[in-house]
Amino acid sequence: ADLSLSTNHPENLQQRGAVHLQRSLKDKVAMMSRLQTALEQNAFSLLVQPVRGLRGDHYHEVLLRMRDDNGALIFPEQFLPIAQEFGLSRVDLWVLERTLSFLAQHRQRLPGQRFAINLAPSTVYRAQFPLEVSRLLARYAVEAWQLIFEVTECSTFCNAEQALHILRQLQKMGVRI
Repeated sequence: ADLSLSTNHPENLQQRGAVHLQRSLKDKVAMMSRLQTALEQNAFSLLVQPVRGLRGDHYHEVLLRMRDDNGALIFPEQFLPIAQEFGLSRVDLWVLERTLSFLAQHRQRLPGQRFAINLAPSTVYRAQFPLEVSRLLARYAVEAWQLIFEVTECSTFCNAEQALHILRQLQKMGVRI
């Protein structure tokens, strides 16, 4: 009623809601397409930021970015929820493999360097994830202690027991959680 009074036209909020819903769905599909293309063409960007703990611990956190058609950075809060909604855990594996490749290429220059990688809950639920990590560590000859996995918070952690089992397997390998 307030909208009708301010515009001086009758407003149908049901139709307005449908348009918003359609636009939202169209935007999600477009972002999903962009994610697929970025995965296929290795078009993500990885950045790092140093992390220094109070007890002298230091490492670098790996930050994932994507670029839009104009080359501007797209931040993860814009695309990761969509990747998670559509079950695209390959993004986490992409980040992991590129990080391990970097460590392997620069092992002489950066001995003992450690990197933290964020994992989505959907990745942590995957039973084969520890095996994939183990294979990648072996392929790039990187020590497990050089990896730190940070599990992002999510209200959909419905199978916490499965996630804890996976995280314990990773810890036994030497990965820090």
